[in-house]
Amino acid sequence: MTVLVVVSLAALIIPVALSQGPGPGMKGRRGGPALDVDTIYNVIGVTGATDTSVSFDILGSAIKGKDGRVIFMNETLTRSGTYYFANDTAVIPFLNRTPGERPRPVIGNYDNASVNVAGASAVVTMKNLTMTRYGRGEHEAQFTGLGVYLPDGTAKSYTLTTPARITRSPDNRSMMIAGSPSMRTALQDMVKSGARFPADAKPVMLKEIDAVK
Repeated sequence: MTVLVVVSLAALIIPVALSQGPGPGMKGRRGGPALDVDTIYNVIGVTGATDTSVSFDILGSAIKGKDGRVIFMNETLTRSGTYYFANDTAVIPFLNRTPGERPRPVIGNYDNASVNVAGASAVVTMKNLTMTRYGRGEHEAQFTGLGVYLPDGTAKSYTLTTPARITRSPDNRSMMIAGSPSMRTALQDMVKSGARFPADAKPVMLKEIDAVK
């Protein structure tokens, strides 16, 4: 289920321009405020699975900076993708958007920030994110910290011995992730119950997600 990880960076690196060089910083489009990333949160929904792959939707995203600011990504279109078990690679195609369909980043404060989890499979958190390459329309990053907040209110966290590598390339019109067997095994364990948050579930505070051990 490394698909959950792909959802995370695809939801954030595509719509949010990354900093001018290697490092964990991010800044908004058109020279928006820089954000030194602490944690990335993504609400995901698994939409189907076979013996060879799993599909998913991105339902919501947020980035917490080390200064306490949180950037929310308000998507107008659902982004979907597929993770392939045979080679531990995920592909999430770019969307063809009109200007009005592009996500609108909104900045809030961590103390009162929450994410909508209604109908979702899990909230995925990513830490230890590092930019390894930044160029004209092509970016590469990696991360080693991973966690999942589940519908029953429990959470699990993992340290990946092999960093997950994410590449955004305009040449093939997609975001790709090179995972690993250890990461796939960890994420399969996290979501094996197949449970979902109720359709009428209330938003969950980011502080609550971070507090669960």
